[in-house]
Amino acid sequence: MRRHLVTRAGPAWRNGAMALVLAGLLPACGESPAEPVRQPVDRVDIYFTRNGRPEPVSRSIAPTFSPLLVSLNLLLSGPTQQERDAGYTSLFGDRTATALSGITMRPDSLAIIEFFDFTHIVAEGSTAQGSAQLLGELNNTVFQFTFVKSIVYRINGSCSRFWNWLNRACETVRRPGAR
Repeated sequence: MRRHLVTRAGPAWRNGAMALVLAGLLPACGESPAEPVRQPVDRVDIYFTRNGRPEPVSRSIAPTFSPLLVSLNLLLSGPTQQERDAGYTSLFGDRTATALSGITMRPDSLAIIEFFDFTHIVAEGSTAQGSAQLLGELNNTVFQFTFVKSIVYRINGSCSRFWNWLNRACETVRRPGAR
């Protein structure tokens, strides 16, 4: 039997309602090799850019069974003022805060990350430096979770739409060192 987890993101996660829903849904997913966690997570790393490379910022969060969902929403909201004052930058911010459409975690440890189209907001993502920064922040934030072995990014359901925006062909991103 193929098991998978589909989570939907959006403004509701901010008020805790999404965390409560997810806490009730995740244990029902069964014994899948891609099951994210058995205990709620209350601290995550969000990767923003500092000194030209992705660096983690540790954030305390309300205990959740869906740390990947929370981490991506925090990343897409951009660095806090305190983090910006410390030299962290990002292409993500207030205007991309609700860009996450959902996450599907497959039993083969593939995370399918779905975005609403935010390409018009982050136009610099299509430059060489911008796409490297964007992918560095996304990949590092997602791969902090050992249950993720590979990632497919999509915009409005299309892998090609995401990667064409970055001037590349559709690809699956594999964890460094993974086969």
